[in-house]
Amino acid sequence: MNRKILAITFVLTFLATAVVSAAEPRWQKIINANEYRYYFDTLTISYGKTAPKSTRDEVKIDKNVIKFYAQEVYVNPQDIAEKLQQINNSVNWGSVAYSVEACEYDVKNKKICQKDISFFDTNGTYIGTVTRNTWHNIVPGSDEETIYNYIIQYAKDHNKELKQRS
Repeated sequence: MNRKILAITFVLTFLATAVVSAAEPRWQKIINANEYRYYFDTLTISYGKTAPKSTRDEVKIDKNVIKFYAQEVYVNPQDIAEKLQQINNSVNWGSVAYSVEACEYDVKNKKICQKDISFFDTNGTYIGTVTRNTWHNIVPGSDEETIYNYIIQYAKDHNKELKQRS
């Protein structure tokens, strides 16, 4: 009897551990760089949508566009605070710890659009935003390319989920 209880306890513990380890965290780490750790939000990543040419056209999912939120947690926040202070000295950036930005990939042309970046302290308190909306090419061999390749593979592996969110 005790062996049965022990065996059942072991199996239930194993199954519970397997389920917990199979669940993805919301913010999934992609890369550890010298200046930051880079994460993306697995709950909001989605495909873009086609722009209708007329009111009769149907809006369709565009798998050439991948949208997601990225988070950078700074290794040396004082370095980024100094750079931000030069951009906008009307904000006290001294307590910056991480940032969140909306990103969009043009898969076909291997480009990224980095949108407004919001900055937060270690408690998650909003500090300020740097406004931008710029497209640029993904540089081969860069951290950006590593991140790009990871996101593209994630989209392929989670195609159904991305379609549902789009």
